Amino acid sequence: ISSLVRQQSSFDAQSHDAGELLAWLRANHAPAAQKLPDNLAKLSSLGCKTFLWNGNPVSVICFTRPDGRLIHLVTITVSAASERAIKPEANLIQQGHWATATWREGDRVYMLALEGSPDQLRNYLL
Repeated sequence: ISSLVRQQSSFDAQSHDAGELLAWLRANHAPAAQKLPDNLAKLSSLGCKTFLWNGNPVSVICFTRPDGRLIHLVTITVSAASERAIKPEANLIQQGHWATATWREGDRVYMLALEGSPDQLRNYLL
């Protein structure tokens, strides 16, 4: 995410419509959310990026918040036996300037991240 924020890496696809990015991810066999959280879906997207992490495909969709700052949705597909510690309820953490929320839905693990507070992040989980 940080390389995208610092513009050291480019998007694989760009669109202001997150639905188009989700379709691109699915067409390219990359992990994609089944459904975006409602308040996240209302935002304008910028683009998406795919990469491998520990041998697993990962996707990131970047969105612009109303204040002009960014928020990122990371999606990874995991096996049923792995990542059992990640629960369906969002786990919010503050790490330096970044707030993250991590949760699991079926075979997908999601992380939502923004530079800001967990309270700001919580608004996009509804």
